[in-house]
Amino acid sequence: MADLTKEQILKRLASGTVIRDWSAVGALARSHINLLLRDQFLQGYTDQSFIAPMSSQFDLDEGGQLRGEFRNLVFGPPQLSFEDATLLSAVTTVRMSILSGDYVQHAHLPGSPPILLRAYSVDEAMGYAVSAQVELKLQQSASGQYTQLMLALSDARPDTLECELGTTPYASKQIGQAVFSHWLEQPGYRQVYILAQFDREDYASMSPMGIKVLTQMAPWGGKTDKASKDKAASEGDGAVLLLMQTRSHLLPGTLPQPGHDFPFLLPGTAAAGAEYSCTLLLDPVNEGKRAEPLTQVLRPVRMPNAHRYTYSAGDKFVPADVVGFGHISPTEGTCRVEPGIKSIVAQETLPFKLEGSTPVEGWNTTNIRSTAASGTITRAGVYTSRDADAFTADSQISLVTGHYADGSDGDQQRAALVIEHVRPVQISPRVMTTGANGVPIQLAASSVDGGTLRWEKVDTPQSLRASRGPERAGNHKKHDLTGAYSADLGKLEDLGNGKARFTPAKIEQGTPEILFQVIRATDTRSGAFADATVVIVTWPQTLSVEPFHVSSYKPNGTVPFSVKVTPPDLTWHVFGEGEIGQDGIYTPPLAAKLPVTVVMADWNNLISGYAIIEHRPVVLASPATSDWDDLAVFSIELLSPGVCFANGMQQIEVLITIKTKVNGVGVSPPISDTELASLKLFNTEGGKVIEFLPAGEEGLEPDELSEDSVNAGTWAVSKDRNRVGTRPGATQGETLPMDASTRTKHLFLLTNSVGTLFVGAQFTGDDRIPYKSTSYNDGTSKVRVTGEAPPDKYTEDAYTFKRIPVKGWEGENTEDFDKTDDTTDYWVLAGAKSDDFKTLSFLRLKFDDDNKVSMIRWESNQRKEKYCSFTSFAFTPLKPAVMQYPQNAENPEDPEKYLVYDGLLQALVKAQVGDPDFLDTELVESAKPGRGDVCFALHRVSNLPLFYDSEKDKREKWRAPLERPLLFRLMDQFGNWHRLKVDFHLASGVKGSRDKLSFSVR
Repeated sequence: MADLTKEQILKRLASGTVIRDWSAVGALARSHINLLLRDQFLQGYTDQSFIAPMSSQFDLDEGGQLRGEFRNLVFGPPQLSFEDATLLSAVTTVRMSILSGDYVQHAHLPGSPPILLRAYSVDEAMGYAVSAQVELKLQQSASGQYTQLMLALSDARPDTLECELGTTPYASKQIGQAVFSHWLEQPGYRQVYILAQFDREDYASMSPMGIKVLTQMAPWGGKTDKASKDKAASEGDGAVLLLMQTRSHLLPGTLPQPGHDFPFLLPGTAAAGAEYSCTLLLDPVNEGKRAEPLTQVLRPVRMPNAHRYTYSAGDKFVPADVVGFGHISPTEGTCRVEPGIKSIVAQETLPFKLEGSTPVEGWNTTNIRSTAASGTITRAGVYTSRDADAFTADSQISLVTGHYADGSDGDQQRAALVIEHVRPVQISPRVMTTGANGVPIQLAASSVDGGTLRWEKVDTPQSLRASRGPERAGNHKKHDLTGAYSADLGKLEDLGNGKARFTPAKIEQGTPEILFQVIRATDTRSGAFADATVVIVTWPQTLSVEPFHVSSYKPNGTVPFSVKVTPPDLTWHVFGEGEIGQDGIYTPPLAAKLPVTVVMADWNNLISGYAIIEHRPVVLASPATSDWDDLAVFSIELLSPGVCFANGMQQIEVLITIKTKVNGVGVSPPISDTELASLKLFNTEGGKVIEFLPAGEEGLEPDELSEDSVNAGTWAVSKDRNRVGTRPGATQGETLPMDASTRTKHLFLLTNSVGTLFVGAQFTGDDRIPYKSTSYNDGTSKVRVTGEAPPDKYTEDAYTFKRIPVKGWEGENTEDFDKTDDTTDYWVLAGAKSDDFKTLSFLRLKFDDDNKVSMIRWESNQRKEKYCSFTSFAFTPLKPAVMQYPQNAENPEDPEKYLVYDGLLQALVKAQVGDPDFLDTELVESAKPGRGDVCFALHRVSNLPLFYDSEKDKREKWRAPLERPLLFRLMDQFGNWHRLKVDFHLASGVKGSRDKLSFSVR
């Protein structure tokens, strides 16, 4: 492991440029990337976009004889590491810890009944996780505004999936594959985490237009063979590298090659990690611009939770490339609840605070599976967990939400998770079954209190060391069982760091059928402890008892057992606590003293079968049960007109209302967060689910439209209102009074298909039963929505393109171009006023990807020519984007305040004139276009020397791209796109061709 200082980096950079012809290179530290991923993960719990708890069964060996089962497994935030990063790709290792849940292993051997092998209560402190290699990717849609740098769990490489719960390499991979399948079952937007969004409609010269992503290991981040839970914090440290082509550069750079010597740009140490969270390199050619270029490169980049790049003046250096050692820093819009993820014990208190510049306005909390198990929180943010008797499992998850106002969008929320434990010490596995064969068993424990753990065996009562079938003394296959077994049951070794190994003694036949060894882990600081039970089966089972494992049961209830093929004279027996009748009905003890009871079915003292019962202080009889009994209301209604243009952007708003009821008296709890998170819309004719929009997208791509295109399923659902929104007008449905049993959800439909659809709502209960609004036929079980064809292609009559002389015409005829050399005219593109349609106004301006945002033309191609015209633009959208930037650096090329020139035009002018004030950026207030109109400014000058591409290096052939017409699209207030073109009004070479602009529809 090698530490790296700032001075060492600067010495390396002083030897020459390393940016390989890119405009800028950014290195983002792992520590901060993982913080942003955690922020996104927690935010998903406020809008029900989290990965649902996992309950699933899977094989652990190739023959299917060993099987595993997850019950309500809750995953933690994705965290990245770079121990396998080579700087030749964007591959990273993503690791998701297991916060809570049960893991059970059972055997299904040929000719033998199934039997429980291991039962685990899993939590974050035990260090179990699922990991895989994933390649970070850049994704953008043709009509989307942002290029998104994302981590997509669906991109996990199947051959790298593994989980540390697996006791063999094959089992580890099988568990990983099962988890991967669960990820793929989630809606697409839940599988994606966005690290950064690059605005493709920001046309400032330093705005990134082309990006390549690579990953790089830190010098101190080398790989070891240790299990993930035992690795040092520095292992896998590294950075995400962004290679950026800004709009000031004609061509992208080149990628590092094998054997490269590209330096790691973040100083740091193995002990402390990276000293800075972001280092930025910049091509020195960009120095001297109107604003500090280092602040401008990442200005149009949106990062989770409103972060931005900052640096101090003392951390800027110019050894060869410009370098700024800085940070991804919070802004005024950054808020998070701390602690973000924390473990506590039943009835314990935990204070929370909202970190940020905005004061908290209120707190609330709910258990994600059962509101009945929810704790309480005070106005000051102090959370108190419920008593263990109210818990849903040994560990459970509650959501704590802080509310605040950000001044624009009303109520905002930030969340934290509380992992609540029945007891301070957790031990894993909690139950183990073994034969009398002496095979070692590995154990692990953790403590919320953080003390050193002491391991010890607990003496088993003599009553549990005797046979339950003493008549077997007459069975020639067994010895005399009338006495209790008194020998030691095995050896326990403390392996340190919360780990232990128990090796059962080799027990000869002729002992009780079942023996117990209780193993205790005690926190030496607090005295708290937890017990695990080793169930030693000395007499093999033949009868198949159902169920063969009971992990929990309701208080004061009973548990029925049966045998698949019941022979005559079958008898039932109990090892442990509780009673069982000869009808197979087991009655648990009121207050169990031991963790486990074994029920035995016996026939004629010859063959037996077993079931294991766990005594756990939880209220639910099953790991998947809803608190409520039925639904009183499940409705869907329109909150806007049920018609939208089939352009993929205009929306239809619906409201879903779900009210529960219980059989009997009392208030029914509402559906849980997990149940609400499963809410979907579906086509009632056929039942096809309507998919949610991909993460970060505002709408669908517009398609070629046809009357039957609705059958293609091109409807989508959005959780949020976009900038287009719905059609004017609202439909007022029946307003139900909100109460403790009711939950509501607003969703938005959009389409690029012409046609009508009937839409219903559905969700999956914690009992795993699907519920559909169409099953509650009260007139609000479905809604009718229609995609209407957008208007046909507009003609030029739908627009105006007016010239406004602005500068240089004082006292002159504004048409006398021959007598006036240096002028500025604004050409304003707007919707024409008409009685036939609402005047068009525009929300977005999108230049074609291969097109520039300025044009240039000289009067002639003569060597000494200096008469030239070029363009700039200004645009203020009719409405701002829903997703706005955080409090970023001032934009000196903001099209709402200034005239904006293409970065290549700026580079050309700098090369030819060298005057930083040559390009006039003033947007004259008296001539400024209105909201939703676009201004193209035409500048005529007499002092810009002709530029010859043929005499320049390939990276400086700036003229040719600027001589092309301006090709762009405008989105109007209804979400329809308009494909347009602006050009000089006459062909090049014709006298006066550079004096005016023309406009046409493409």
